[in-house]
Amino acid sequence: MDIQTVYGTLQNCIRPEYDPKGHLLSAMTLTASVLQIHDQRCIPQYHFDDFRRKYIPSVTFYPNGVLRSISLDQQQNFPSPLGNFPAELLTFYPSGALRRLFPLNGKLSAYWSEKDELTRSHALPLTINGKKMDIKITCLHFYAAGALRSLTLAPSETLILQTPVGPIKTRIGFSLYPDGALESLEPAAQAAIAAELGPIPIYDPSAVGIHADRNSLRFTPDGHLQSFRTTAALSLQTPQGFLTAMPATAANPLTDNGKITLPSEILFTPASLIIKRRQQELHLSPNTKIKAKIASA
Repeated sequence: MDIQTVYGTLQNCIRPEYDPKGHLLSAMTLTASVLQIHDQRCIPQYHFDDFRRKYIPSVTFYPNGVLRSISLDQQQNFPSPLGNFPAELLTFYPSGALRRLFPLNGKLSAYWSEKDELTRSHALPLTINGKKMDIKITCLHFYAAGALRSLTLAPSETLILQTPVGPIKTRIGFSLYPDGALESLEPAAQAAIAAELGPIPIYDPSAVGIHADRNSLRFTPDGHLQSFRTTAALSLQTPQGFLTAMPATAANPLTDNGKITLPSEILFTPASLIIKRRQQELHLSPNTKIKAKIASA
């Protein structure tokens, strides 16, 4: 069956889904169908016999008929607020503004590994912290108004970001506030920062690199430290005496009797300084004079 949309005709559709009011929500096409999106000629995915490609709807829509996502049959350049970049998957806001751009959208399996996917990835020209560089990415995420919200790096990539606490080597990616101020990033290795607690090595070995919308090292909109994670054991000296915050441990899923260290999260709020360790929280007065040193884990 063919389905008419405001972007063009979806030909030879299967598995169309509608909401209770009869609005088209998604469909898969089995024939090349040309859609006009942001003045670009786009062909939704209609080949599903490649073990690399995901078996997902070719297009999805909001109930008002605005395109929500499109899986492209072939990678093609698409305009974004940062320039034209190759894309295999695009998502949009209800307003029609570009939300996310994925250069690749391969399916990892026993037949297609992350290494295989990375061989198809190419470095893209981007300007980060005012510095031009070529770097491999997996996603660009934009605010509805067009500003960059987050950039997710390819698994093999790292970059040096200038932050309010100094330059930090970054993996997975970073996120920004709407005005471009740095919101969060994921440290690529232990880096000592001069926090309110003193010099502390920050690192989250358990960080999952699905996207970079929210990362372990976070800042407030005006550039103050908001939170970070560390696997260090902290010895805190307060007017009431010494407190020791040891990191939690868990059984290593890869060994029979091994242990892994879980990161503690340190948060700064107007009301208190909080140390989170699994389900436990230690609240300290923000006015308390605290000195910290790294104890042995």
